[in-house]
Amino acid sequence: YDNQSSEPNSSSLTFSITYDTDPPDVSSVSPVNGATEVAVNANFGVAFSEAINPSSINTSTFLVDNGVTGTVIYNTGSHTAIFVPSAPLAHNTTYTATLTTGIQDAVDLPLAADFTWSITTGAPTGGSGGGGSGGCFIGAVRPKAARCIDRHRSTHSDR
Repeated sequence: YDNQSSEPNSSSLTFSITYDTDPPDVSSVSPVNGATEVAVNANFGVAFSEAINPSSINTSTFLVDNGVTGTVIYNTGSHTAIFVPSAPLAHNTTYTATLTTGIQDAVDLPLAADFTWSITTGAPTGGSGGGGSGGCFIGAVRPKAARCIDRHRSTHSDR
């Protein structure tokens, strides 16, 4: 009713409800699938198409084979996760990273299927070895920027 009279008010409200029914997708990985000569101090990184439930991404759902243990760091702002190995990877070895369907988006929809990618580390080089910058996302995740997380868990950006 109108406040000024006893006549019914003719205005109306319309509501629209949208449900998220799309599972999260993997947008990019680092190092890229099939990469060779990867540094032994590399991290494994992934960017998702949408926000991920932080409690669903951990060392039980983001795995690296060949007995690699480590820590998973999830960045809610960029929808990226980094698997940081506890020790350097072995030289001349192929590693497969797996993201399981236990990873869920913000409304608990899981990845549609397990996602895997493989990389191969390089041969030992002279000097202290290692090299590389760890896991970095360049271009595909944030154009004109590179965000890296190194083994010491510091974050740095080129821009």
